[in-house]
Amino acid sequence: METFINFIMRASVYLLIFSAGYAMLKGRQFHVRYQRLFILASFAISLALASFSEIPLIIPIASDSQGVILTLPEFIVGAQSGIEESGNRLFMLVNSISWWYFLPILVFLLLLVRFCVRLFHLYRMIRNHPVVNNGETSLVLMRDDVSPFSFLRWIFIPEHIRNSHHFEKVIMHEQAHYRLRHSWDVIFMEVMRLLFWFHPSWYFFRNELQSLHEFEADGFVLQKFNIVDYQSALLDCALGAYYIPVTNPFNVLMIKKRFMMMTKTQNQKTGPWLFKTLLLVPFLVAAFLIQSCEIGDKPEETETSEVEIGVEETQQDEAPEYTGEIYDDVDQSPEFVGGQSALMQYLQSNLTYPDKARTDSVQGTVFVTFVVETDGVINDVRILRGVSKELDEVSLQVVRAMPNWTPGYQKGEPVRVQFNLPIRFVLN
Repeated sequence: METFINFIMRASVYLLIFSAGYAMLKGRQFHVRYQRLFILASFAISLALASFSEIPLIIPIASDSQGVILTLPEFIVGAQSGIEESGNRLFMLVNSISWWYFLPILVFLLLLVRFCVRLFHLYRMIRNHPVVNNGETSLVLMRDDVSPFSFLRWIFIPEHIRNSHHFEKVIMHEQAHYRLRHSWDVIFMEVMRLLFWFHPSWYFFRNELQSLHEFEADGFVLQKFNIVDYQSALLDCALGAYYIPVTNPFNVLMIKKRFMMMTKTQNQKTGPWLFKTLLLVPFLVAAFLIQSCEIGDKPEETETSEVEIGVEETQQDEAPEYTGEIYDDVDQSPEFVGGQSALMQYLQSNLTYPDKARTDSVQGTVFVTFVVETDGVINDVRILRGVSKELDEVSLQVVRAMPNWTPGYQKGEPVRVQFNLPIRFVLN
């Protein structure tokens, strides 16, 4: 659940950039179809970029050492580790889940139910009213005096409008919504609402898209009818205001804005608008780098700093003094007795998620560095990059308690070799 929340938060950043760019770059150029595409693509691209944000951008940490320190594969510790030993598994599991995890699920379900109810309401309206075939669309003749609206191929109109001289204009307007596939845009936005219900950009884009749909449909009708006659039809239908939000209504209380759009001389040069849109790219790239960059995380070979971050120095037990050069490139690397799989098994058996860190929802990757001495002893165990006191301490303890390794050799002689071990603590 936490992974999903992080994914939505990353996507929200990109969506905010797109909406801010749309608001600033739109200007007075009414490229309706291009703006419609921009809005729909903003959601798709935001979700796509957020999904790629798990890819780490490796930035090595500067070092004063002469080479590159060997790095072991990352070991992951889940929050469920060690629960059996606590004696109360159910209590620990419930205690580890934050209450606010349920809020997005609850809102998601409520919005999904509301969306399904609206669709079912449309279905009932189609079943309970006469339906007349009208070529590529179907007319649903409503007994109530409602504002005409459409959904997919169904056009909902009051029955008395069939005898009105505005009938042909109304039908052509609603058919334009069908031909331009505006209902699919509305459905797409309702699905996006399930994910971005909290985001002001969704409401901004929803209103903009609704206006663009009306502008496109108006332009379609004006290819055949006089602008004055069509505006008269809009005013005559303005008294009816009932419509369902998942539909394309003939009147959406924006008559004045639509009239202004009809009389506007449109500048259809897309070059300047496209150029302005490209100005968003640096902001998107910067957001992607900030969200995906993990400094020094998951390196195959990383240089490390001697500076310890956020961890108290812990005195080691008395040990013999080891001297001599520390190697980073040897003929035969040191090895945990039993190999890599045995090392992973040792870590799995001895590492547990600290209760306090789990309760406080603390997670992250701890980098531990240590030296395998010429006799295989693990020495000079330190934290290179810490997360919290609890996570750092358990990481130090498990590395210090390691049994002796098989030492490394250079030209037939045992040598000292330094390793980094990344340990990732994950709440699951």
